[in-house]
Amino acid sequence: MIDSIAASLGIKTFAGFVGGLLSLRFFDGLTPIGKLWTVSGGMAMAFFMTQPIMVYFEWSADKYEGGVGFIIGLFGMSIAAAGMKAVTDAEFIKSWLKRP
Repeated sequence: MIDSIAASLGIKTFAGFVGGLLSLRFFDGLTPIGKLWTVSGGMAMAFFMTQPIMVYFEWSADKYEGGVGFIIGLFGMSIAAAGMKAVTDAEFIKSWLKRP
């Protein structure tokens, strides 16, 4: 069982970890806990999103799994933060939330 868990985590999660570490360079003012969340989020995104993205683009797991995991780890939290900011800044959502 441990072997199957380690195999499923594999290269995509490690690549997401490295990408998450490198992404810290692009975030200003993060606390140590914020840095931990950013790297953990990059790893989690790489773990859960690498396979769906590869299936969508019909890429071979042997060739691209590590690279896709790295890119997701590197840019995943930035994209998530930008998406959340866009949602919270959207006027139509603010007006919808303020309705009685």
